[in-house]
Amino acid sequence: KGPYTIKDYISFPEKTFSLKLGERARIPVTITIPPDAEPGGFYGSVLVSTVQTDDSENSDSATPRSPIIARVGTLFFLTIPGDISKEGETKEISLPNKKWWYEKGPIELNILYQNTGSVHLNPYGELRVKNLFNEEVGFMEIEPWFALPQSFRTRNITWDREVLFGRYTVTAYINRGYDDIVDEVSVSFWVLPWKVIGGTFLIVFFVIFGIRTFLKRFEFKRRE
Repeated sequence: KGPYTIKDYISFPEKTFSLKLGERARIPVTITIPPDAEPGGFYGSVLVSTVQTDDSENSDSATPRSPIIARVGTLFFLTIPGDISKEGETKEISLPNKKWWYEKGPIELNILYQNTGSVHLNPYGELRVKNLFNEEVGFMEIEPWFALPQSFRTRNITWDREVLFGRYTVTAYINRGYDDIVDEVSVSFWVLPWKVIGGTFLIVFFVIFGIRTFLKRFEFKRRE
């Protein structure tokens, strides 16, 4: 039950049916909208649970096994026309656990979108990555996803690049899904492989130490 449920409007002829191995069934789903239904978005899913039981007569084992239960679903998005409100906004792009320093890629990103309207929205857009010198080093298209009314929806993005070094800024350009309005949100982070940096520092240290030791032990004199 809820203000956006499609449960009271959806029906099907049979709630249970049996299939033999290899058989298929096509189940019609009927959506009936009453004349006094409020304009806006209504949502739900039809779930089909399959229960495969063990036939004890044909089973080679004397011990009965537990039934195998699987579940699949189909989403339904219904918009009743009328006085509806389309309104949303991309709130932020962030790093998991507010992390700002990495040793290497890939980099996980979260885009938070808020739908404050009365119908579902399908935001989409693109993501661009720039390095410390403001050069573009990454680009990704963000496929549309759905955000239900009066709710937040997070889209998880992975920038799959392992060899990274320095400071990077990720900017997401998200179309709200209506009126061609585009939000721009950014986040920055550092990639510093401390093992590589530490190893390089030690090599440089030993080289300088070796040169200084060599110069102290040997004295070069110019011939007269």
